[in-house]
Amino acid sequence: METYEIDGASYWKNPFGSILDRNVLTQFVILNIDTEIQDVNESKAAKRNKFKFAEVEVQRVYETTGKTYFTYTHLGESLNFDDTVLAYDLE
Repeated sequence: METYEIDGASYWKNPFGSILDRNVLTQFVILNIDTEIQDVNESKAAKRNKFKFAEVEVQRVYETTGKTYFTYTHLGESLNFDDTVLAYDLE
């Protein structure tokens, strides 16, 4: 996972907006989480044990067809089975 760190002075000099906003977030439930993945591009935050790279299997909360999705996250340290999360549904 590649990360980029921007210091506060640089951000406030040239702030940037997000591509999507929170109005289009979708609720997903975590079905499986695998934190045994080796992250070769560890950031400073990962080295401080603030973030942990993980592969996560999720399903929309209101999904009736049983369709699941696999994705990667930096929140492996915080997420657990059956947690509900908000994410952008890019499908």
